[in-house]
Amino acid sequence: MAFQTAVQMFSYLPSVRVLLAFFLTVLIIKWTLEWLCGPANLPPGPWGLPLLGANFRLGSNPGQSLFEMSKRYGKIFSLRIGPRLTVVITDPELVREAHCKKAEATSARDPSTLDWLDVSGSIISCSGSDVKPLRRFILRALRDFGLGKKSSERLIMEEAQHLCRALERTGKGTFFDPRNQIQMAVANIICTLCFGRRFDYASSELMQLVLSLQAVSHISGLSITREIPLLFLAPRFKVFREGGLTYRKIITDIVAQHKATFDPDHHRDVTDKLIQETSNEDSLFSFGDDRIYRTLIDMFGAGADTTSSVLQFALWHMALKPNVQKKVRSEILTAVGTERAPDLSDRPRLPYTQATVNEVLRLTHPVPLNLLHRTTASIELAGYDIPEGTELMTPIACMNMDPGTWKEPEEFDPERFLSKDGKSMVLPPGFLPFGTGSRMCLGKTLARSELFLFFATMMQRFTFDLPPKAPGSHSGYFGFFLWFPDHFKISATPNF
Repeated sequence: MAFQTAVQMFSYLPSVRVLLAFFLTVLIIKWTLEWLCGPANLPPGPWGLPLLGANFRLGSNPGQSLFEMSKRYGKIFSLRIGPRLTVVITDPELVREAHCKKAEATSARDPSTLDWLDVSGSIISCSGSDVKPLRRFILRALRDFGLGKKSSERLIMEEAQHLCRALERTGKGTFFDPRNQIQMAVANIICTLCFGRRFDYASSELMQLVLSLQAVSHISGLSITREIPLLFLAPRFKVFREGGLTYRKIITDIVAQHKATFDPDHHRDVTDKLIQETSNEDSLFSFGDDRIYRTLIDMFGAGADTTSSVLQFALWHMALKPNVQKKVRSEILTAVGTERAPDLSDRPRLPYTQATVNEVLRLTHPVPLNLLHRTTASIELAGYDIPEGTELMTPIACMNMDPGTWKEPEEFDPERFLSKDGKSMVLPPGFLPFGTGSRMCLGKTLARSELFLFFATMMQRFTFDLPPKAPGSHSGYFGFFLWFPDHFKISATPNF
C-alpha cells in the first residue's frame, strides 16, 4: 500500500522524475567512462559492471571471496567496488611497503564514508591535518587514565570477575548466547576510560548502547549505499537508522553531562580532556567541542565491537575443540592455580594460552578486510602504477589464510604460534592482526590486554560446551568492515 501511494505521488511530479532520470543518466555515463577508460598498468583483476563494479563477486563473506581472487590474480590485484577503483594487497611485505615506506601517500581515508556525512572529529574516517594530532592526543589521554599501567590491568581484571559472575548466573548446564554479556563487559572498559563510569549489566542504558551499536555495525561498509546514501531511507535500513540515532543520542547526552559538570582543573576521563582541548583557542584540532561525540563514537565502536567479537569466537572455538580447551585450562591451573585470577605478569608462563588467542585472531579476525586507505598521490607498487584517489584494501583474512605462510591454514592449531620447544609464544612476520603503518590500530595495547585477561579468566573459571547437534564448525557474517560470529549457544560449567 505504501509503495503504491509513493508511486502515485511520484507520477504527479514529472519535473522530479525528469530531474532524477537526468541525474542517474549523468552518473551512469560518468561511471561507465571511468570504467572503460581506466588508468594503464594497473594490477590485473576481475571485470565489473558500471556503477556496481565487482560488488556482486564479494558475496556474504568478502574475505573468503578476495582470497579466492588472489589465487587467480596474485597477491596484488585490482577491482572496482561500486565505481571506485580498489587495489587489493594480500602480501604482508607489500602491505608494509605501501603503509610504512609510502605512508605519506597512502594514509588517507575516503573523504566521507557517506558523501553527505561530516566526519570531522572521527579517528577512523578523518584525513588531513587532524589525523596525527588526534591519534597522539587520544593515546596520551588513554595513558593518563592508565593504559599500559597497573590501573588499566586492575580495571580489566575486575571487569573479568563481573563477567564471570554473569556467566555463573546462567546456571550450570544451561545453554545460552554469551553475546550480550561479553559485549557489555568489553564496553565497560571503554566506558570507564572515556566516560568515567562503568554500568551494571542490568543497566538499560548500557543495554541500549550495546544494542544500538549492534544495529549500526551490521550493515556492510562495501554496499552501493556508499555511492547513493539516499538508499538508507529504504525500509530495510530502518533498524540501522533507529540504532544510529539512539547511539548518537546516548553519546551526545554523555558529552552534555560532562560539559555541565566540567572542571578544568580535574579531568575525570577522556571526554573531559577532549572538552578541554577543543575549548582552547590554540586547539590541536580543526574541529570544535560540537564534534567530540564523533570521536567518542569511534572509540567506543572500535573498542567494543572488535574485542567482543574475538572473545565470542574464542569461546566457540574452545567449545568446538575440547582438546585445545583442556590444554589451555590445564596450563592456567598449573601456572596460576585457583586462589587468584590471571594477570599480565602471567603471560610468559602461559604461552599456549597466548598462542590460542592469536590463533583465534588468525582464523576469525574481527576486521577481515582491514579498513580502506586512499592514495593522495600516484605511487608505484610491485611494478604497477596506482593512481591518486585509489582505495587500498589490505585484507587480513587473506594474509591469515596464505598457505605460503601458514601450514594447513584452514585448521585451528595454536601450536603454530609456539616456539619449537613449546615454551614461548612467537609471532610470524606475516601476522599483522592490528595492521601496520601510521594508521595501525590505535587500541592495540588495550586490546591485547583485554583479550588475554578476559580469555584466561574465563578459561580458568569455566569449561564451555556446545549443545548436542550444534554445527561442527564456526560461521559468521559481515557487517560494516567487521566479522561477527553467528548467534550460538554454549554452557559454562564452573571448574571449581
